[in-house]
Amino acid sequence: MTTIHTLADNGEEPAPATAREALLVADEIGASHRFWLQFARAGVAATVAREYERGHQDGYAQAIGEVKALEHELVADARLELRRWHLCCPRCRTAGHRDGCPDCENRSQKTFADAMAAEPPAAGILALARASWEPLGLGPAGQVHLGGAAVHSHRPCTRACYAYRPGWYQIADAIRIIKTLPGNHDEILAELQARAAVPGSEAA
Repeated sequence: MTTIHTLADNGEEPAPATAREALLVADEIGASHRFWLQFARAGVAATVAREYERGHQDGYAQAIGEVKALEHELVADARLELRRWHLCCPRCRTAGHRDGCPDCENRSQKTFADAMAAEPPAAGILALARASWEPLGLGPAGQVHLGGAAVHSHRPCTRACYAYRPGWYQIADAIRIIKTLPGNHDEILAELQARAAVPGSEAA
């Protein structure tokens, strides 16, 4: 059993405390314990509340950031999709894309292969091609040049577009190849058939 001592007024050996003094000391110890326990609980509660609020704010900020990142990705995907189906006019195809060009068009997958108003007709393309090689003596008699998939205005190309190599072909062979290609080539076919009907046009 522990004995509680109190100091004597004269500084001599402390005498054992009375029961009343022991109860008073016990009350003081209990009050001090309760005070520090309450203080510790208040500190822990404040810390928990502060950390909870910080975690809530951090989580909310992170969620907003993720939503904004997703929005930016959607916008980027939409812009990429528009660029994917953007069809430049003949001038922009040769000189480079020009923002705001009135002749360029934003197409869809269904309309991408449709003819453009700014494009010359098929007969005009053939005339331009002929005017470019005939003065130079190019182009064997009775043959026509097929440029291959790289010069096709329709998209997407099909397997038929890659089934032949660019180069010079006899008119009959060129007609047979052009008939396998997607799109409307009636004007070019009519021109080639008219040339094939001319005596000697099929000569090598």
